Amino acid sequence: MGSSSNVPDENIASFHRQSIAGAYFAKMTKAFESDADSKQIAVLFAQHLGSEYFLAILQLLSEIDRLRHEMESVLNEFTGRNIGFGKLLTIEHLVVAMKLYVLSWSTLRDLLASLVNTVFDLGMADWDVKLDRVLKHGHVQSSRIPQIIQSYDEMLLIKDWTRKRNDVAHRGRIPDDDVEQILRERNTIDAHCYSLLEQNPISEEEHKRQIAVLQQKLRAVAEEKQCLWRRHYQQTIAMISEVAGELALKTIDLYKKQAI
Repeated sequence: MGSSSNVPDENIASFHRQSIAGAYFAKMTKAFESDADSKQIAVLFAQHLGSEYFLAILQLLSEIDRLRHEMESVLNEFTGRNIGFGKLLTIEHLVVAMKLYVLSWSTLRDLLASLVNTVFDLGMADWDVKLDRVLKHGHVQSSRIPQIIQSYDEMLLIKDWTRKRNDVAHRGRIPDDDVEQILRERNTIDAHCYSLLEQNPISEEEHKRQIAVLQQKLRAVAEEKQCLWRRHYQQTIAMISEVAGELALKTIDLYKKQAI
């Protein structure tokens, strides 16, 4: 596999379809096949399938893939919820979907940090495991993992993700300026019709007309954001898949040391 910074667009789609556990075991299988001592390592690997170490890895891989499926479902909700023959889309629905995606993305990074901590057997307590902290560890620094993650972080279509997460989790803000602007416009339209402070309120008919126009704008923005955020998601999964492959090699290295 080439450098992360050179991953072509078409490869990201294949990563998107592949589970993280699949990427881990695919890399491990390939390494077994190319290793001169593959039979010896495979036997040792089989002996440790039920070990606490390997079961912890399997559990984290499973949790990452479960969250990955949840994030796919959230992205599908960006353009509304299916109701019969159509979709119901409100500003609130899009905002909730965006907030859930942001928090899920942050959790996905935390799970990745836990996976690295477990595979490298760094011994960090759960409450100390953060991706930035794990990547600074000497053993991890000697691997390709920091380079992989940095390369993908630099190519992400949506930046300042940590700020978005903090704004959502601690300040309740909407994680997108365009959607926030649409909410302001709707509130303004409502105020022009229903506010007691409005000296010349618009009619109900005019209110419905303006809301209908705004709804068309919302649908266009929702489709645009869904496309952009899905691309961000695919980039993230591609990065985690590549890291999972490196972790598989690290697992084999640990087994090799035990075999010596």
